[in-house]
Amino acid sequence: MKLSDDVNWFCSFLNSQKRYLLLSLLKRRPVIMEFIKDYIKEKNEYSFLQLITKRYDNFVNYAVDYSTLSPDLKITEQNNWKSSKKFIHSVFSSQSRGGFTKDITGFSLPLKKSEFIESNTFNGFYFSHITSLNEAHRIGVAMNNCLVDWSPSYNPVIAVKANGASVAAIEVFGHEIEQAHSISNGSISDIEGLEEAYKKWKSHYGLQEGDDYLDEPEIEYMWRRNNYV
Repeated sequence: MKLSDDVNWFCSFLNSQKRYLLLSLLKRRPVIMEFIKDYIKEKNEYSFLQLITKRYDNFVNYAVDYSTLSPDLKITEQNNWKSSKKFIHSVFSSQSRGGFTKDITGFSLPLKKSEFIESNTFNGFYFSHITSLNEAHRIGVAMNNCLVDWSPSYNPVIAVKANGASVAAIEVFGHEIEQAHSISNGSISDIEGLEEAYKKWKSHYGLQEGDDYLDEPEIEYMWRRNNYV
């Protein structure tokens, strides 16, 4: 699908750090192309490029929600784009969930699990697998991270909870830890007492940070992990 005849814009897109994430997202959720075409039509190509560069997480949620709106409400949203220089995202969280969207059938696919890691508690922190896309999305919203848009093809993820609230997530591959973050992709040490519990959990299962732990750029890492190249 051609989005622009502007060669300079196309070169800017190819230089964008979000190019791999966007192409991956389009493969998994082609419905967002409707939003992309409408947004470029009402705004312009460069506004869209700025949107995915600076507000990618908001763009993903908004674009999916936009596809569920009735035609009249889509026009309302398009008018909002034209009347404001800012990207309006809050409309869906405050209004459309209350009946503005079409009825859709919810479902949830299972996620991968480690063969040897079991649910366990260390120093009051509960470590357990995230078992479904629905659970991953809920935890991603609560923790403000990429679990919001996780995939069954990705590695297993261990959620860490304290007093029932999600405080960290750990991605594992075999006996290696690919990444471990607290809320908003913060450090494990940001949560009081968690670092010591994390160390005990790693030792208990013989886990260690992998050679590429937090070293690879997130964009290309996620692209290659999806086996799209």
